[in-house]
Amino acid sequence: MSHSRIFQISREKISKDKYITEDRYYDSFVGEIADYIDTAEDRTEDIKWLKDSLKGIATIDLKKGLMTITNKENYFKGFYEEFIKAAKEIAGAAFEDFCTTKLSFDEYHLRSMYNDCFDFYMDDNGECYGNQTLMNFLRNANNGDKFYIGQVFDYHY
Repeated sequence: MSHSRIFQISREKISKDKYITEDRYYDSFVGEIADYIDTAEDRTEDIKWLKDSLKGIATIDLKKGLMTITNKENYFKGFYEEFIKAAKEIAGAAFEDFCTTKLSFDEYHLRSMYNDCFDFYMDDNGECYGNQTLMNFLRNANNGDKFYIGQVFDYHY
């Protein structure tokens, strides 16, 4: 088991009195994805973690709490290559291999190449898309889009 983060985002600057609370996630997210969720202990460090994870994909101004998508395609390159490799293996699999454990991928790995449900989440609080995985957020975002970062949550899965 491990920990990841949910980042509240908005196209408009988010004042602290507009930060969402973890109660938002107890009806669906907790129990389906996470065991529990808490407000992150060190918001700045978590935003730095996001910044490092998105190097070459987005820039984050830590003082402003502003993320700008710069090259979302960079994020998907490695996942796409793995996905195509797995798809070729599936397409070339003999029926006998399909009936055994000889194939080198598993269902979770194949799904996580397209949408990793245990990665970071980006939650625009219903502004456009709601709470979504980082992968789906980037699919919906455009290069040049800007998002302010509000509250950060730690979730355990």
